[in-house]
Amino acid sequence: MAAQIDVAKLVGAASAPVALIIATSIFLSNLGAKYAMLGGNFREVSNEYRKAEDKGGLRAHSLQQQMGLYSRRLRLLMKATFWLAISILCFIATVLFTSISVLMPSLSFWPWVTAAFSIVGMLILAGAVGIEMVENHCAKEGLVLETAEFPNVLPSGLEKQKSQYRNAAEREQKRAA
Repeated sequence: MAAQIDVAKLVGAASAPVALIIATSIFLSNLGAKYAMLGGNFREVSNEYRKAEDKGGLRAHSLQQQMGLYSRRLRLLMKATFWLAISILCFIATVLFTSISVLMPSLSFWPWVTAAFSIVGMLILAGAVGIEMVENHCAKEGLVLETAEFPNVLPSGLEKQKSQYRNAAEREQKRAA
């Protein structure tokens, strides 16, 4: 007599990792959109720098700093998207091995393999979220650089940071002159 496959158990066991795949894919899509936006911003800033006549002025200095910041943020987003893709692969493996575990319950090592891929996938996902948090933190510096010539347009904490940036840029200009 052929063994019965418990489809309800199979689908139930695979639904949690499938939800993780969907959530991680949405996050990956959001980071992709953010990457495209930052890439466009980098192009605008670099184009403005190329056209700037006063390469020693505050705006040109700010543009140089912004290009470096955008470059760093883009690299962070590339790392985060890479690790998110690896995380999705781990969750896909979790679904696959969950299915094997349900279909072959007598083999006790498949649940361990399943658990390992699930845990590794979640740890990698957490790491990618951490990388994205670092990238988000860098956005504040971008606000300071973009508004360097305009006083009192940011919250007081960022205005202090902007004042420090302006003072450092002025010292550098005096040294260069």
